[in-house]
Amino acid sequence: MTHLQEVAGSTLSTGLPFSVRSTAMDLSHDPEERRIHQWTDNVRVQTSLSAGETLPADPEMLPRLLYSLGSVDTGVTASNGVTTRVIIFTASRDVATMQAAIDYTDSVEYLQLQARMASFRG
Repeated sequence: MTHLQEVAGSTLSTGLPFSVRSTAMDLSHDPEERRIHQWTDNVRVQTSLSAGETLPADPEMLPRLLYSLGSVDTGVTASNGVTTRVIIFTASRDVATMQAAIDYTDSVEYLQLQARMASFRG
């Protein structure tokens, strides 16, 4: 896995800081793994809200786990008595090569996506 970019977000309502992290994983060598995880091309770029830490993702992380979770206090009590909810903000893009993944991080689409996630106030 390759750590592409990370930008700081604000702070979640639970007090944890968050960032928007982008990673890429190349499975060009393993078409069966791509099929299992329903990738449409060799490399997956995953951009996600990552709460609580700003360190690069674990390079051994499985492709289906290329995102992080955040906990937000909604103020609404659930049947189990908690007011927090787990959120997943993630977007993925499948591309042919690692260079295409790196190039994608300069695109208008990517920069808008990254800015939208970083602007979250929860």
